[in-house]
Amino acid sequence: MGTTIAAAAAAATLASALFIWFQVREMKKQTILQREIAAAAAAPYIWADVRVQTANGWNLEFAIGNSGPTVARNVVVTVDPPFPQTATREARYVQRMHERLERGLPSVAPGREYAWTLGNAADLVNLPSPLAHTVTIDCVGPAGPTATSQFTIDFESFRESVARHDGSLRDIAKEIKASTDRLVQEQKRQRSALEALTEQPGPRTFADVARRYAVRTDSVIGAVAVRWRRISHTRLARPAGEGASQQTFMHVIAPDKQLHRLQRRLVRRGFQVGPAHRLAGGIHVRVRTGTTDEQLVRDLVAKAAPDSKFGPPGAPTVHLSDYRAGC
Repeated sequence: MGTTIAAAAAAATLASALFIWFQVREMKKQTILQREIAAAAAAPYIWADVRVQTANGWNLEFAIGNSGPTVARNVVVTVDPPFPQTATREARYVQRMHERLERGLPSVAPGREYAWTLGNAADLVNLPSPLAHTVTIDCVGPAGPTATSQFTIDFESFRESVARHDGSLRDIAKEIKASTDRLVQEQKRQRSALEALTEQPGPRTFADVARRYAVRTDSVIGAVAVRWRRISHTRLARPAGEGASQQTFMHVIAPDKQLHRLQRRLVRRGFQVGPAHRLAGGIHVRVRTGTTDEQLVRDLVAKAAPDSKFGPPGAPTVHLSDYRAGC
């Protein structure tokens, strides 16, 4: 009986020892796995690729970068066979690139990228030399040398791909600069044209200048309002012997919808316009006798407000002060 109990106790002890051994072994495996995961998470990740340059959408470039969280040291990249060196100006540093990468880059910081132009994509994908290149990458991380990475890049995969220019902020800046330069040149041309008109001898009213100048400003969007404001404060040549007594007012009666449109067009042409309080739905326009002002007003009325009527000429009930045109 005692022998049986002793044998049972020994068997239980052995089973317990085996269970503890298996448990310790699994714990060691978990510890090693966790260390490997932590080391892999802290290791640098060096990648290499051949891609189309976004600057022009036509050339191919060889790029190397570090997508890991730590600095990679002694980064050695070999390409077998080496990338061909074409006769284009952009590919003059391909051989130096291979020499530099085979010697090794001292360090590549996280998020850093290096790129070298290989040449024109159309030339590279149609070379008689081998189009497949094997890339091998070795580097050293915080925990020591990382695993060697090896893969193949085949230029033939670029043959049917789309040559696309995605654009960049630099392209936007260039377009803005070009538009600004064109606007400045147009402003200078308009200023010269206006100065030439105002310097010419003989009678010339504001309406004459505005009518000629309006044709020249249609192409400059956004600058027309500034130009009209500048012209409206410009003193123009007056016919000889003309004084303030040669100015009169034309009274126009028009429907409300046509009246607003007519007022805008008259103001754009530089005329002083105000409400005619004695005439319902009417306005008075200040013009100068002996000039083309009156005919220009009639032409504008015929186009903008064809249902309008003209009232008797004369002075308005409310005085229009600070009249610039023709002063």
